[in-house]
Amino acid sequence: MKLFRLPRRAAAAARPRRQRSHLLLGTLGVGLLGFLAGCFLFFPTTLLRDWLVAEVAAKTPCQLEMKSIALRFPFGLTARDLVLSGGGLPTPVPVDRLQVTPRWFSFFSGNPGAVIEAELFGGELNGEIHRDGAFSARGQGLTLDLPLGEKLPLTVAGNLRDLVARGALPLTTGTASKLQLTINELRLNGAKALGSGKDVLRLGTASLKATGQGNSFRIEELKCSGGDLTLEAGGSLLLATPPPQSRLNLTLNLQPTASFDPALKDLLSVFGKPARDGSLRLRLTGSLAKPSLQ
Repeated sequence: MKLFRLPRRAAAAARPRRQRSHLLLGTLGVGLLGFLAGCFLFFPTTLLRDWLVAEVAAKTPCQLEMKSIALRFPFGLTARDLVLSGGGLPTPVPVDRLQVTPRWFSFFSGNPGAVIEAELFGGELNGEIHRDGAFSARGQGLTLDLPLGEKLPLTVAGNLRDLVARGALPLTTGTASKLQLTINELRLNGAKALGSGKDVLRLGTASLKATGQGNSFRIEELKCSGGDLTLEAGGSLLLATPPPQSRLNLTLNLQPTASFDPALKDLLSVFGKPARDGSLRLRLTGSLAKPSLQ
């Protein structure tokens, strides 16, 4: 059987065409790499930093500061040494590293988004955010130590085991939100200021489940167990601007354990008469700035 062969003249003519095609593709490839390298080296990162700061201020009540920002090749950016403050946060939140990468397929949906990875409080917070303000987030391994209020010498500390949140910013009537978190080794530091003989009140493992519609949130579940007392609570939270004016309406069921300080038992009895089993039912109302316990 004879194999088909190109005539010598046709084969000779095809060879230069292939060479020209390879040369053209190579030139285009080098040009594209040069363009990307130019964008990477000379992109105005200062303008990008200012834009990010403005976006945070426009969609949240917080302020963002950052010391350095750099592009990630070929696309994306990394910022370091950021500080998020204001907006009712009990203390400025330092962010060691923030990485933002475009979610490419979302650009075809008309609602482009980005993947966000952050390192803060010794843990990680990852999620997505889209142009319309919709977001989802998941955090784990964060070590918390936050002041309970400006005028109280109390701090709340613990290890955030898991956090799941989704919603949209800014909060409007049509936005739905969901929050779920678990904190291990939750404790109240500075309890001596309340008359306790011990400075640390152990609250054990705490879990929270909440859903929201606009700025109105329903606390479906709030539990603490494994500490000096057990707690079960539920109710509502109405967020306001500024956040200290947000309104609380919670029902609390407290059950002291054997390790609960007797001095604090006497303090709790001021707010209500304990049941036969020692449990106490209370209501927490008012604003975050001026709560009222009944």
